[in-house]
Amino acid sequence: EYFRVPAVLENDADVAALGEYWVGAGRGINRLYAVTVGTGIGTALIIDGYIYRGVDGSHPEGGHHIVDPAGPLCYCGAHGCWEAMAAGPAIARRAQAGIKDHPNSQLIKLSENDPQKIDANMIAEAAKAGDAYALEIMDKTAYYLGLGLVNCIALFAPQKIVLSGGVMKSAELLLPQINVMIQKINVMHPVDRIKIVTAELGYYAGIYGAAYAILQNLEESK
Repeated sequence: EYFRVPAVLENDADVAALGEYWVGAGRGINRLYAVTVGTGIGTALIIDGYIYRGVDGSHPEGGHHIVDPAGPLCYCGAHGCWEAMAAGPAIARRAQAGIKDHPNSQLIKLSENDPQKIDANMIAEAAKAGDAYALEIMDKTAYYLGLGLVNCIALFAPQKIVLSGGVMKSAELLLPQINVMIQKINVMHPVDRIKIVTAELGYYAGIYGAAYAILQNLEESK
């Protein structure tokens, strides 16, 4: 209303995926699945350059499919959804819960002996330095990320999966086990032809994607 120009409103995970499709890691891919792992897990499916939309144009929430029914309760109402098991806060909670049994972990020092201060960044830092407990936590995170990706592949069989978000800054700690898990399901899917890569645009993916959404809107309105 203020600028008197048309506006386009999209979900942040969707525009991030559009950005990677347009000028990032998903260039030239017709079937692209994007997963953003940070404080939550956001997902988006791009088909032939367009966001896949659900009923009434709704945004599918891949981060809330269930990977462990015995897991913790998520704000979405489900127990053990992907986000509740593998997003940044879930990683921190896992480490906080078991730190008392690992008094020699670097996380004690990094958190100034306050378990509630432990966060995903600290865990990644300690893991990269070789801390055994932090590596154990990252290994469990990779397990749940891989399990969720296995489900996504089974459902959508995309050509490429692009991973982004703060947690994926530690991709070198996570991707080896993720790839091992995915290779175990190669009977039903051509997983050797499904590439899993990290995003190229970083925090700017959503900006590029928003611009592309406007271009698509203008093209459709002609």
